[in-house]
Amino acid sequence: MRELKKIFFALAIVTSLGVWASSASAQCTTASVTSTSPIVRQEATVELLGTVAVNCTVGTLGVAQASISITLSPASTVFDATSTTPDNMSTFPRPVLTSTPSGTVLGAAQSLNLIGSGTNTITFTFVCTAACSGDTKVTVSGIRANINSSGLTSGAVLSSTVITGGNISATTNTLIVGIVNTGLSLTGAGATGFYTVAAGPLATGALPLTIASCGPAIKPPTSSSATTNAGSLDATAGAVNSLAVVLKEGFLNAWAVPEPDSIAGNGTRFRVTLTGIPTGISLWAPEQISSVAGLVSAATTGVATAGAPGITVTLVTGASADGSGGAVLGAPVVNQFDKITVTSGSATLVYELATLGAPFPASVTMYLNLAGVATTGTGAIAGSVGFAPVGPPTANPWRPQFAAAASKTVANVAVCATYLLFPWVANTGNGSLDTGFAIANTTLDPAVIGTTGETGTVTMYFFRATTGAVSGSTGGNPAAVTIGPSAGLAPGDTVTGVLSQMVTGPFSGYAIAVCNFQLGHGFAFLSNPSPGTGGAFAEGYLADVITNPRLPTVALFGTEASGQ
Repeated sequence: MRELKKIFFALAIVTSLGVWASSASAQCTTASVTSTSPIVRQEATVELLGTVAVNCTVGTLGVAQASISITLSPASTVFDATSTTPDNMSTFPRPVLTSTPSGTVLGAAQSLNLIGSGTNTITFTFVCTAACSGDTKVTVSGIRANINSSGLTSGAVLSSTVITGGNISATTNTLIVGIVNTGLSLTGAGATGFYTVAAGPLATGALPLTIASCGPAIKPPTSSSATTNAGSLDATAGAVNSLAVVLKEGFLNAWAVPEPDSIAGNGTRFRVTLTGIPTGISLWAPEQISSVAGLVSAATTGVATAGAPGITVTLVTGASADGSGGAVLGAPVVNQFDKITVTSGSATLVYELATLGAPFPASVTMYLNLAGVATTGTGAIAGSVGFAPVGPPTANPWRPQFAAAASKTVANVAVCATYLLFPWVANTGNGSLDTGFAIANTTLDPAVIGTTGETGTVTMYFFRATTGAVSGSTGGNPAAVTIGPSAGLAPGDTVTGVLSQMVTGPFSGYAIAVCNFQLGHGFAFLSNPSPGTGGAFAEGYLADVITNPRLPTVALFGTEASGQ
């Protein structure tokens, strides 16, 4: 509760009790109104609120007709069943009216308008039987709200204004039926989100995890048909090549086993999505993360924190993409990693809370392995982490329900490339001046160095000077030219070329060679190939190794100085 801000939002439940006495009825001279006030999750689109009760403590309602109307504000907070299966009345009951002593109140009529209908009122009309004597308590329960769509922020108070009248002495009460807080903490140390182990949380601006397309640091099992691995595929002691996902409980009892409004007694569920996974990259995730004695996860699997008896979250199989349905693994293996299905570059992980001890806050860190062998596709991988399921579910009836979590870039599979700048190249077109190039792929080296060889194409890009150009060098930039074998320049090979054979007519300016391999090096040689046209001469220089500020690149073999 210490995180709650002093924001008192009037999500008002206005309850009016009208009683019309029959000739045989007595009067309820004293009535009180009570409620329960659970903390509700800001992320929820279907969340159970507290109950509202009207108590006749002196006198009796007698045999009389009465009604209770409960109005929520804003209207979008009222949540009833949708009309579409599976999220319909068969699995999503309306709020109910009960009484104490049991059976003394009969519900004669009840109506509740669905979301978007323009009203947010629940109405009960009921009649007391002859047994309505002495104290009678009428309770409305099962009221659910769409907290997230209402824009309620952490600290908002859901209040109820209850007005009674008629044969009940007039009284007005303002009560709390819920307090909003984030169920997944997004602030402070170890907040919910994605982390790179070395750089820290992405939420504070750290760069996404960078993976080399020419040789990802994490390798899949040797057998291409393997779907499980006995432990993390990340060979480093601190799982520094893994993508960390952190779940941190936002308030006491934000997570539960089972969820209070669960249909089948399921524990709280969590959903992790990854999109944009390039070809050649496989995703591996732990079956279970636990701090329970005998099930404690290895340091490279994950870390779970909670009081006795501990906390356990287990992978769910067969769940829909929204996180509903499926079942937790029946016999999860400690520290085992499973290969997760990737479809069209997207994957969804669903975990369910199986054990939760005190005290607050509980937290879980799990390590995901993005594995591959040379050479994979490239691109940005986006991820999201939040509660499950995202509602309304499309395949399985489920309560509670949540809004989809926001997505952000969490990893980049970067091109393995060298960019070579040739700052001045020229061709007069009459034989008096020309430029030659030599570009080497030096990823082949002695065993004592042990570089992994990379093969890639070499493409030359030319940029014409607008001032100080050689005579006749006019027009736009020439088209790019790929030099060397079409299959790419192999480790240890060198490709050569001459400007006059790449660009038609006179040209002067600079050139950039894009080499799709690391450790590329270049040399330029300017010469007068036709003596007598200006004096024979020759000059050469090393190309500058430059970076691409727009694309993530990797340096598996350390940083090289410009010109080396």
